[in-house]
Amino acid sequence: MLSRLDQALARFEARQQCFSAAVEVTKSMVDTLFGSKERVSTTTRLPKGVDSLTLKKIITAFNKHKETAFTAQQMGDLVGVSRLTARRYLEYMLEAEQVRADQSYGSIGRPERCYKICQ
Repeated sequence: MLSRLDQALARFEARQQCFSAAVEVTKSMVDTLFGSKERVSTTTRLPKGVDSLTLKKIITAFNKHKETAFTAQQMGDLVGVSRLTARRYLEYMLEAEQVRADQSYGSIGRPERCYKICQ
């Protein structure tokens, strides 16, 4: 019983974080708010270089690991695509407001962008 409450509160907090930074309300935000499971519409025309099957694999990976933030390399390894391909899909999802991005600063090297699904 408490785990269900924890999950519900975590989903609420994630939604609040996604909506608090928004300047305008988009279709994907409304879908998220009202619990639409389908994040990619089959009638929506995807941009060149974004395939619906690969996009669904990435969304499925995010849904299996809801609390995890992924770098493009980590997502690529998980789904079985290159880092550049994963980055293209993650940036597409960021534009569609399906994920949010943050910078991860390590001790050495340049920062990495981490992506987490909006729930």
